Amino acid sequence: MRALRAGRKAREDGVVNGAELVEVDARGLYCPIPILRLASALERCPPGGRALLLATDRDAIPDVDSYCLETGATLISLREENEVLIFEVAKAEALG
Repeated sequence: MRALRAGRKAREDGVVNGAELVEVDARGLYCPIPILRLASALERCPPGGRALLLATDRDAIPDVDSYCLETGATLISLREENEVLIFEVAKAEALG
């Protein structure tokens, strides 16, 4: 994964299993900015699109959980590397 400067906006990072993958770098930012950036990035993705959220604010953990419950998104994984939380979140699939 390529490092980005703190606060940089989401960018397309590639494709994972046929789904768009966007990286959202929210390192050094505090609640509610990381979840707002994640929501904005996933809003622009097609159903099933994925985002990697990089965050250093531990409040992002319950925020991402709540976001997934409210929107139907799926938390694929959560890991921590060098004090950076890395969330992989998939946008809900279209109904019907």
